[in-house]
Amino acid sequence: MKRSDLISAAVILSIVILASFLIGLTSTAPVASATPTARIRVVHAVSDAPTVDIQVDGVTVPGLAGIAFKDVSDYATVATGAFTVTLIAPSISPDPLLTATLTLAEGDETTVIALGTVDQDDDYPLDLLTALDNNEIPPLGMARARFFHLVPGAPAVDIAIQGGPVLLAGVSYGQATPYVEIAAVTYDLELRLAGTTLVLAQIPGIAAAPNTIYSFFAVGTITAPDIIQSLDQQYVRLRTFHGVSDGPPVEIWLDDSRAFASVDYKALTDYAAVMSGTYTLGLTLPNVPQPILTETLVLTGGMDFTVAAAGTLTVTDAYPVMLIPYLDNNHPPVYGEAHLRFIHLVPDAPPVDVGVTEIVTPLFSGVSYREATGYVALSTGVYDLEAYVMGATTPVATAGQQSLEDGVIYTAFGVGLAAGPAPIEIVLGPIDFIVYLPVILQGH
Repeated sequence: MKRSDLISAAVILSIVILASFLIGLTSTAPVASATPTARIRVVHAVSDAPTVDIQVDGVTVPGLAGIAFKDVSDYATVATGAFTVTLIAPSISPDPLLTATLTLAEGDETTVIALGTVDQDDDYPLDLLTALDNNEIPPLGMARARFFHLVPGAPAVDIAIQGGPVLLAGVSYGQATPYVEIAAVTYDLELRLAGTTLVLAQIPGIAAAPNTIYSFFAVGTITAPDIIQSLDQQYVRLRTFHGVSDGPPVEIWLDDSRAFASVDYKALTDYAAVMSGTYTLGLTLPNVPQPILTETLVLTGGMDFTVAAAGTLTVTDAYPVMLIPYLDNNHPPVYGEAHLRFIHLVPDAPPVDVGVTEIVTPLFSGVSYREATGYVALSTGVYDLEAYVMGATTPVATAGQQSLEDGVIYTAFGVGLAAGPAPIEIVLGPIDFIVYLPVILQGH
């Protein structure tokens, strides 16, 4: 199915705010394959051309046929090496509109753009523009984007913050900006005639989703411009936490692939990137081939998840082991602040209040088993974290002298069992706190 989501002309500039948030580029990782392959897709940006087919060495490639103006095809897999690309408009003639040579290396993902005009009286002849794509997952909490100016005869433009400074100056016809990495937040932008203060359009509320790669293509004519917005790739980030107090190291599987190996009790893994979709999540013990637990997990692109193993392995307990997904919010804190949340994974403990001794009012109240709180913003500094049975004043667990650093997002997990060897420990048994620093986000 083709993607051709259209947005108004100035949206283009959502992408170029990019310049002020540039972090750096990484190359596309090669794709391991027994037979070397690459992937290409096609953008039809010729406003006066009919629907076209793309042929590779004289053969029409499945998925690259019937491409209309403003369409962005899905990727098609092709062999590597040098080959001839031919642009055919079957409704006009079997003769090619354009022929060019393209060379692809193993693992390349390339966008091929047909641009210019069919009208030979114009000064913008048909051409093929190729651009190597970078579909690697962006850094945590970030998106990646780029912009193509494909409107024949249109002047160069500047992209700016509304009422603010120019972010990218003089983007001309036939140019593509480099990829830039931007915080996954909402932007208000404006498009100006290059080198002037003349505002061509104002576009508020341009949202960038995390874990997502975008391309924006300005197409059409100088009197009727348009924008093609392409969501090139979108990932899910997934990590796991082992909160089963009587459990040995475990492995976590996604379908038939091991995602996390030898995860110790109280350990939090790094994030792994996967595609959106429905997965069978399996929990296995060391040297046990069959999972002791499986869960169906629906992972939505642009989101981050922590999957916690909770409960106990003791079959006589009333708290069976389970896998619990939690949605993470990795949007960056503002300058001078950190974010903190709490997840209650103590199966036999009542609801608790959680706070810090430096602040009288609890940060979180009445948190029940398996519940995750929202995030709170705290000024950077050193804190003593405490948990109380809801409404009580004596802490049942303390994590002292925890340093909350600028721009860091933390999760504190309550783990263990309230029931202990003596009756009094049934209520006040040990509960450990783990505070993690999964990411330091730049560009507050």
